[in-house]
Amino acid sequence: MSRRSDARDADFTAFMTQAGPALLRTAWLLTGDHDRAQELTQASLVKTYVAWPRVREGEALAYARRILVNHRTDVWRATRRELVRIPRPRGPARGAGHSRRVRRSRHHPGRARRRRPNHSREERPMSTTPAADVRAALEQATDVTGLTFDPDAVLTRGRRVVRRRRLVTAGAAAAATAVVAVVAVQLGTGQRRALPALPPAVSTTTTPSGPLSGTTASDGFRQGTSVDVSAVPAGEGTVRETWTMYDGATRLGTVTRTVPALRAGQASFLMPAQSKQKGMVYGYLLTGPQGPDKGYVMTQPVMAPDGLLGNGTGSGGSLLSTSTRSPVGSIFCFGLKRPEELVGVSWNRTKPTTTSVVVLGDGAALRTDRRGGVDATVVTVSSRTSVLLWRDGDRFSFGQHAPAFSDAGALQVGVDPHSAAVAGTENDMAVGWVAGGSVQLTSSDPQDSFTLSYGDPVGGRTPFVARSGRPEVKGTVTVSGGGETQTLAAWDPQP
Repeated sequence: MSRRSDARDADFTAFMTQAGPALLRTAWLLTGDHDRAQELTQASLVKTYVAWPRVREGEALAYARRILVNHRTDVWRATRRELVRIPRPRGPARGAGHSRRVRRSRHHPGRARRRRPNHSREERPMSTTPAADVRAALEQATDVTGLTFDPDAVLTRGRRVVRRRRLVTAGAAAAATAVVAVVAVQLGTGQRRALPALPPAVSTTTTPSGPLSGTTASDGFRQGTSVDVSAVPAGEGTVRETWTMYDGATRLGTVTRTVPALRAGQASFLMPAQSKQKGMVYGYLLTGPQGPDKGYVMTQPVMAPDGLLGNGTGSGGSLLSTSTRSPVGSIFCFGLKRPEELVGVSWNRTKPTTTSVVVLGDGAALRTDRRGGVDATVVTVSSRTSVLLWRDGDRFSFGQHAPAFSDAGALQVGVDPHSAAVAGTENDMAVGWVAGGSVQLTSSDPQDSFTLSYGDPVGGRTPFVARSGRPEVKGTVTVSGGGETQTLAAWDPQP
């Protein structure tokens, strides 16, 4: 642990020792239950720990109490039809006072119905006014006993949230660096040499069996937009999906449907027309195991033809095998300006180290329920790389690259250079579409070689990806196909 983390823990431990009793009493007044008061206090302290560097000196207790009240309000909004108690302290004497119970009606939240008296126990008579009951509860709270929480659990959970946020930030930075510019294709000639064909790699990712589930809520905290997903095998190659959408702690709705089961590398999408949530797209995909050794997956939407994203709302999480509780994929939700232009998703698998982030792979999955729009497909290059390509007449692109290229010819080619700045970035690649079948690459450098991978033809064109056998192409490469020839004159690695 770093010195900064040690200082943070020491300061926060002192704060918990001083403010903990007051927060517990407030939580007890809001919940009327010792166990729920402990859970509410610990959850609020974890959130305060995460925000500790931003908390002003002298305002920590007020900040934590505001989080506590807001968290309780969010939970109440999500579960309005619950039993509400005016609390009493624990004690050996049951006759000294008892809880009064009322049930709030979802349809008439302002009304309260008296429950029938339970003659198996002693009941405290109702006070004449609600204000008197509140005053009595406040007086009892000063003498309540048995309220405790676990400071070590707060610190452990708080550190976990902080580490996860740092990991996501590091992964985003790595992905931003890895998305490199694609250079223009120029016509020309060069000394040509036929490149040897290399055997394509075969994916070793297996499709998980059994029920799957997961959530995008971070450590159970519902802040902003989130979704819970479960997928249970329903027989004959189908699964029964249950999607539950949230805004904060408020449940927006639940959608249940039966769809074909996914294979490794595929994704399932819940679009606004089905979820009734304007501008929101929910989904999950199978990416294989994740963890400290396998790396972590970060997902991004691929939009075409205009490449417009959204307002920044959304979240991500891990999809787990219900039987083993191990990650087998990812869950995501995106807020998009034009959800109908979503073509699919791409992702990066990264592994943080003590000094940097290593890219372990790049993947993509197509949205299969599209009707019309651009031509799109996914080409599998190797066990660690697949690329999503799309074209719309003269315009074409791939992955997260924007803006699109424009080429009216029968051979459309772009270059995705290797990045020397990020360890593990894929080798130089030529990516494009060809009319009439296959392509051939020749190079002026005898050491250059390529592996050619093709996708299924779409709209009269065949998608292809040519991956260099070494990180950087050294010679001038000529691509021939569709009755045309183009020269790739720039393969400089990106800084």
